[in-house]
Amino acid sequence: METKVNKVFIILAFLLFIKIENNKIKNVNYSNERFVIESDSSKVYNECIEELKKREKFISKVYKCPAGYKTIGYGHKLLKGERFKKIDSLKALEILKKDFNNALIEINNKFKDSTYKWKLAHAHFAFCLGIGNARTAIKNKTLHKYIYYRKNNRYIKAESLVRARQFELALINSI
Repeated sequence: METKVNKVFIILAFLLFIKIENNKIKNVNYSNERFVIESDSSKVYNECIEELKKREKFISKVYKCPAGYKTIGYGHKLLKGERFKKIDSLKALEILKKDFNNALIEINNKFKDSTYKWKLAHAHFAFCLGIGNARTAIKNKTLHKYIYYRKNNRYIKAESLVRARQFELALINSI
């Protein structure tokens, strides 16, 4: 287990400190939303974490997400054997980063030749909607279609998902 954790940190350290290009800022405008995407890779990573924090919102107690899963903190789906009743924001942020890093590693393993920002965008997507949906969306080039959630056998457009897809597309287009 410890070697797996060490591998994860080595990969993340490598990914975080790679410079994509110089420190220029690119503005990308979608709809009414403006996302400023930094060129520095560690700043872009932090932008993804901040965007997830805004989207997921911190909830200290266990709740059911729209998909019906028990969730806590910043959108952490409780795993088998996890027993949370309450969580503080620091622990929730630590778990958020761990979950996002797992999604990033999964995307990195499947799409080695892609750019760092592309991988971050798709890791963001995988965090929000699962790695299976991410693989399907990448294969079919349908990332933009994942703006609906299912409730009572109906599909409902979710503004938070629209914002998430806009952020991801801004990341991809800022390459």
